[in-house]
Amino acid sequence: MGLLKRNVQMDNGLVAPTVYYNISYFQGNKENVTYNVYAYASRESYLTGFPLLFTRSYNFPFTSGDIIKSGYIHLKDLAEFKDAEDVID
Repeated sequence: MGLLKRNVQMDNGLVAPTVYYNISYFQGNKENVTYNVYAYASRESYLTGFPLLFTRSYNFPFTSGDIIKSGYIHLKDLAEFKDAEDVID
């Protein structure tokens, strides 16, 4: 699972036509979870091991259930990901 965004302006000012976001790992406790999200040029780049474009970390309250799915739901609640498309593996 992942998220796909189009026309993403990166920190260096360049605009990537597509960016595929994948929760690479998480850590937390019964109150909060920190998700480390890796960004790739495409899902194919992710699958074939191409280098990352950038990484970001996000902290959310812990919710019961599928912790990875909860992470993607929390991400989509952020303005940064409001237009992101779900990519189902």
